[in-house]
Amino acid sequence: MAESHGFFVGHSTLEIDLFKNGRHSSICKTLAELTESGAARKRAEGWKENPNTLDDARFLSDIEAIGKGRFAQRLATRITSDNCPRYIRNAIDHVKKALEQ
Repeated sequence: MAESHGFFVGHSTLEIDLFKNGRHSSICKTLAELTESGAARKRAEGWKENPNTLDDARFLSDIEAIGKGRFAQRLATRITSDNCPRYIRNAIDHVKKALEQ
C-alpha cells in the first residue's frame, strides 16, 4: 500500500540493509580503511570474514564515529548496482515510471 504512494522502507538503516544484501565486503573494507580505532578495524575484519556475526548497534556506532557522510562518500566509490536492496530498486523504478508519464 505504501509503495503505491511512493514510500519505500527498508528493514533497518541503509548501511545494514546494504551489508545484509551482499555488500558486506566493500562496507567492511571501507570501515577498516577510515576508522582510527584498532578495535573497530578488527571488528570490520571479523564481520567481513563472517557476516553472520554482525552486531548492528556496534556497526552503526563505528560508522558514526567516522561520520556517516564521510563513510557514505567513500563507500559510494565501491558500490555498484549489484545486490541493491529491493526497496531501493523499487523506489528507483517508481521514479522512472513517474517521469515517463
